[in-house]
Amino acid sequence: MGGGQKPRAAVIIISYNDESHIERAIQSVCDQTEKQIEIICVNDGSTDSTYQRMLGKAEQDERIRVITKPSGGALSARFEGLKQVTSDYTMFLDSDDVLHPDTVKEACDAAERLGADVLEFGVRLVREENSSGAEDFAKWLEEEYFSQKKDIPEAAQGPELINASFVHCVMPWNSWGKLYQTQVLRKALQFYQGEWISLCEDKFLTLMVLCHATHYARIKRKLYEYTFGSGLTTTTIPISAPDAIKRVGTQWHILKLAREWLDRLEYPQDKISPAMTSFKQGVQNDVMHFLLVRIAPEKRGEYLSWLSKYCTEEEYRDLMCEAIRRQEEQIRQRDELIRQQQAQIEGQDEAIRQQQAQIEQQQAHNEQLEAQNRALSESFECISNSMSWRMTKPVRFALDTVKAVLHRSK
Repeated sequence: MGGGQKPRAAVIIISYNDESHIERAIQSVCDQTEKQIEIICVNDGSTDSTYQRMLGKAEQDERIRVITKPSGGALSARFEGLKQVTSDYTMFLDSDDVLHPDTVKEACDAAERLGADVLEFGVRLVREENSSGAEDFAKWLEEEYFSQKKDIPEAAQGPELINASFVHCVMPWNSWGKLYQTQVLRKALQFYQGEWISLCEDKFLTLMVLCHATHYARIKRKLYEYTFGSGLTTTTIPISAPDAIKRVGTQWHILKLAREWLDRLEYPQDKISPAMTSFKQGVQNDVMHFLLVRIAPEKRGEYLSWLSKYCTEEEYRDLMCEAIRRQEEQIRQRDELIRQQQAQIEGQDEAIRQQQAQIEQQQAHNEQLEAQNRALSESFECISNSMSWRMTKPVRFALDTVKAVLHRSK
């Protein structure tokens, strides 16, 4: 760091197989107006060129440090990056997102001015080119989740803050989009032993951070650009690979860890029971989504086997009952959709039958007209070939001539 100055903040960028975005993310940190920063890139066992691209960027900027580790999930990657931090403040950046050029400066200035150990800043949603699907979810993110329209409670610490976040959705529970005092993050992860958690880890980390936060603050400026359409949230291809099933099968582990850590902290869990109920419901919803939508049917048994390692018998039974209920609801919705489609088809068939009847009526009418035309033609031919028609031709010619003369005289 130039002049021997201590870096003002650290930005930890984690990535797993994101070669198409990682350089853009790193460059957005290199381009910060605050130059006294440390940039820590963590490669979480990528099998593509992500690691090589990180190294390439490190050759261009001495502030960049690159760490590589076996794949262990986002929480383990953030934790490894945190070990390297020397700054008083830390923020996280996902590899498919970018920072506004003034993010570090404005966030640090605001945290110091407000005395905040956790500072939330605004997020701008950017749709990835050619992204499609999940429009309702994108709308909810923009209009609700990132809106900052709900006020932070005055006692912005302790149980009230935790309940506000998880029950009333006053603050988003993503790890990124915030600036933390480094010591608060380290307290939050003091019991972490490298457990593999690749989903819901944002909620878990936010819960533990809020247990230690003494002053949570917010600024409205949108300093983080979230790329919608590139991550797991909007992926719809069924999961069948064993390593992926192992990762998502750790979902319930996040709830087990949260309870264990709160016990070890001797945190008053009765005061945050609404938050824990909401936390559990969020985990359960993710489990149901993966079981019924994301896991390939032939691999659901393997997924359930992983889940059972982290659930109590009662929780596992409740999960199965909920899965059956939701599957029956899916079947009812599917059957209703089929009935609606059948009704539409029957309506279309009736319209086609009516059109065919109209066509047949028109054809019959056309045939009648053609028969009349043939009869008239035959009559005219008979008349024109008759003896009387030929004999009266001079008279008809004379009459036509007289009519013409009279017309001219008028």
